[in-house]
Amino acid sequence: RMLRARPDILSFDAHEGLELFFAESQAYDFVRQGGMVAYGIVPTRPSLNAVDSAKIFIRWLQSASQAGDPQEFARRAMITATCGLGLLDMSAVADSFGVAHSISKLIRALAGQPD
Repeated sequence: RMLRARPDILSFDAHEGLELFFAESQAYDFVRQGGMVAYGIVPTRPSLNAVDSAKIFIRWLQSASQAGDPQEFARRAMITATCGLGLLDMSAVADSFGVAHSISKLIRALAGQPD
């Protein structure tokens, strides 16, 4: 439904809906037509100690590979928290940005983009 609005950037809770997004054939069309996707894949919670950036990246890569060319998805990707960070303390916010940055580095490497 979101794609019917013809957005330039699509942002969604990818922690919960990643596989559903990539199951839609329109997702690949959106990206191929120049659309950017902000994957809200970093869980929003007070402690991210148990979050493994590599595992999140592998989940993203497997899902993207089933939907089309993962490098194309990677070139049009942004990594964010699942939702707002306003209710977390500053250290949790910093941790969230750190996890997002780590995942983003892996995706940029896949896309062939310099760090």
